[in-house]
Amino acid sequence: MSTTPPAPPAAPRLFRVGTLTYTFGGLAALFAFMMLGDFAYAVRERCVGDLFQVLLRKYQVSDFLFATLSSALPALMTVLLVPAIGIYSDNFRGRLGRRIPFLIATTPVVVAGVIGLAVAPAAGQMLAPMFGGGEEGARTAALVVLGLCWTLFEAGALIANSLFTALVKDVVPDEVIGRFYGMFRIFSLLAGILFNLFLFKYAADWYAIMFIGIAVIYAVGFGVMCWKVREGTYPPPPRSDAVGVGAKVGEYARTCLGSRFYVLLFTVYGLGMVVSMPINALSLKAAKAFELDDAGYGNARAITYTFSLLLAFPLGWLTDLWHPMRTALVATILYGISMFAGWLLIDGPRSFQVFFIIHGVLSGVFFTTILSLLPRLLPGGWFSQMNAVALVANMVFQMIVSMAVGHVVDLLGHDYRQTFLMAAALALITTVLWFILFRRFNAYGGLKGYQAPSPVERAP
Repeated sequence: MSTTPPAPPAAPRLFRVGTLTYTFGGLAALFAFMMLGDFAYAVRERCVGDLFQVLLRKYQVSDFLFATLSSALPALMTVLLVPAIGIYSDNFRGRLGRRIPFLIATTPVVVAGVIGLAVAPAAGQMLAPMFGGGEEGARTAALVVLGLCWTLFEAGALIANSLFTALVKDVVPDEVIGRFYGMFRIFSLLAGILFNLFLFKYAADWYAIMFIGIAVIYAVGFGVMCWKVREGTYPPPPRSDAVGVGAKVGEYARTCLGSRFYVLLFTVYGLGMVVSMPINALSLKAAKAFELDDAGYGNARAITYTFSLLLAFPLGWLTDLWHPMRTALVATILYGISMFAGWLLIDGPRSFQVFFIIHGVLSGVFFTTILSLLPRLLPGGWFSQMNAVALVANMVFQMIVSMAVGHVVDLLGHDYRQTFLMAAALALITTVLWFILFRRFNAYGGLKGYQAPSPVERAP
């Protein structure tokens, strides 16, 4: 009597990116350590900016200075720092990889900047005699210290932001990257919910302790991630014959801007990322103008983040399935329509709170779905430096929009309802450009067969 031998066990599914190979368990471990770093990243992103705005409001700065310090200054620093670091990182080959050494180096810079923000008001009192003494001298000194510490913080944070994205590109397989960013958004939103629901109402009195707590969380979370995550090996960097600053800048421009497809991609990405800025840049002052107190504002943010958290992983899954070119475009259209409705209907604290929540949820949908766009469309060998161009485009638009919004709102007598109309107009412009980008995207294979063009190839 013959017996059929048992079938051999199925081989475990493997996930590959570059020279790295993961089993499902290895991928889960990678996600766990990356999410620890992401939570620290999210606490920094979700909390430091709001606390900084609370301090600026405390010192009663103008709308123009408020928007310039909180938005335009980071934009300028991105233009000056991120492209150079992107090139250096792409070409760097070290024992720990090409991203992690830079992430390690930026961590103490970020921590020092956050601690500096915590002590800035006290430092202002100490340095008041250098600025004329008295209450006005203390105010001026505090603003100077805040500006310097904010600059230090943003320098480290901006570099860490761009290289964290590059690290994701290098270590997370493409077929799960949308879901990774969905989980990324969950941790980011969880940090925002906890901060806004339980802590923001105390920010005006306890900002120093909150800043120090953020610094500790960031140091521990990012430190552990850099210790446990491993990069693969990379081919040697391309040889460059450029000598001198001018030649290197020209070579960089030809590499990143030689293709019209990438120029359009950077424009759409940069503009799309600032569509919600007119509302975000002055939301705290708008809430006060519409007589919504800090508790109501914090609750609105918490509600926003809760909805966004529930949507994050499904949106990541949908983006893997449907492609970020589609999902982010739909989010932009829905956002623009809703903000135009807000401009028409907001007339008091309740309506402001409702449309502020809608603004937060729909802009969150956009940010979740666009996170995987650049990793899906940019070529891996040039990713960091080309991603830097996208960030520069974003920051240039951010600098222009934030300063323009602050100036226009000052001229309009602080009518913060107009920020909703500005956001709707930016969404319309972005939508038109996105359809043009989609046509060029289809020329390179589209949704089913896209192949990233060479950085120096001109788009058809």
